[in-house]
Amino acid sequence: MSAVKMYRQEIRLLSKKEVSERRRELLKDMNGNAFFPLKQRPRDMQAVFWKKPMGDTQTFKLAVFLIGNGCAPNLFTEWILLAQYWAESPQKAEKRARQIDFVVNNADNQSSKWFYFDIDYNKLLHLNGKPKQ
Repeated sequence: MSAVKMYRQEIRLLSKKEVSERRRELLKDMNGNAFFPLKQRPRDMQAVFWKKPMGDTQTFKLAVFLIGNGCAPNLFTEWILLAQYWAESPQKAEKRARQIDFVVNNADNQSSKWFYFDIDYNKLLHLNGKPKQ
């Protein structure tokens, strides 16, 4: 499901209580069950992970970091969109959803340009696996 569709059909309809409950549930997967525990991530990525709401740059960096390290797009998409509940306007949340779709849909095409910190290798890599020079 696209991030825009997920936002429009599910997330924007949730109450603050439902958003908080869903984030607590999702945190279990995002913190060790389905992805690396938070303590293994670089500090800057830990800070961005908790940001509510996220800006353009933060969303991009987090999405590329999570894609590069093998996180399932549906997990991080929902996490980022739930964080947008605290945005100033619904338009900002939709903008974030469009941005996530852009990153996910273009990761392969930009694999030699976009880079991230790889947790396993402990260094910066491009999405194609080559080291960043």
